[in-house]
Amino acid sequence: MPRVLTALLLAAIALGLLAAPSEAFRLGVGGFGFRNYSIGDMPNTDLHSGGLYGAKARFSLIPLLLAAEPMITFVDYGEFGVNNISTEGSLTAFEINAVLGGVGGGLGPRFYHLIGLGSYKVKVDPGDTVTKAGWNIGTGAEIGLWPQVAVDVSARFRWISTEGDAIKDLGLYAGVNYYFGL
Repeated sequence: MPRVLTALLLAAIALGLLAAPSEAFRLGVGGFGFRNYSIGDMPNTDLHSGGLYGAKARFSLIPLLLAAEPMITFVDYGEFGVNNISTEGSLTAFEINAVLGGVGGGLGPRFYHLIGLGSYKVKVDPGDTVTKAGWNIGTGAEIGLWPQVAVDVSARFRWISTEGDAIKDLGLYAGVNYYFGL
């Protein structure tokens, strides 16, 4: 799955560079953190909410309309129970999102929606680490404080396929983005 995401990312970058005039191309990088909430139950577990943090990039594919957003997110589920045994769990997410609403930059608010695919590495100590495919969908707002700096807040629902069930969670993200090419 990571090879497929890498190929999609490279294809999106090439398409964006060919489709957008140089003055319309925007690239942003950012960091984020906040909170992740478990929705429903992972099979045989008592999964709790935990912190999240990560990094992302955004680049325009169609100016002011569509952008690509590759990102890496680390989630700490904290201590929870698996088959009545106390343990700790974590998630590493490699995602590529289509951002409807484009890439920010400039002053004032900008609202967007996103949908994406991901490869998710789920670790439950003491247990195996498994890598599963999944998807996410969300909405957010970016508020430009300066022409190249924006505060970004979003809510994203994540669905990770597992055997017979799914891991479902809601991530609340808050971060700062810096834009090049303005």
